[in-house]
Amino acid sequence: MQDDNKSKKGLAEVYEEEYVQKFNPSFAPATFSDELKKEASMLFKKLCLMLRATLYDACRRWSNVVCKTSWPSTNIRSM
Repeated sequence: MQDDNKSKKGLAEVYEEEYVQKFNPSFAPATFSDELKKEASMLFKKLCLMLRATLYDACRRWSNVVCKTSWPSTNIRSM
């Protein structure tokens, strides 16, 4: 007989809890509060924005260096 009620936890969360409890039960709590999840999400978004800005700046600087170098001129001749 199957239980028709759906779990509120996703499969990944169930596996994560089992893994943490199996290998290091004192490492992390079995559940995290919504506040901690929101804070972690906000910090990750900030990190992604900082990384994106840094990569954009690095690419822009690199393209300026590449564009300023002199490339050999190419002549196209038609027959």
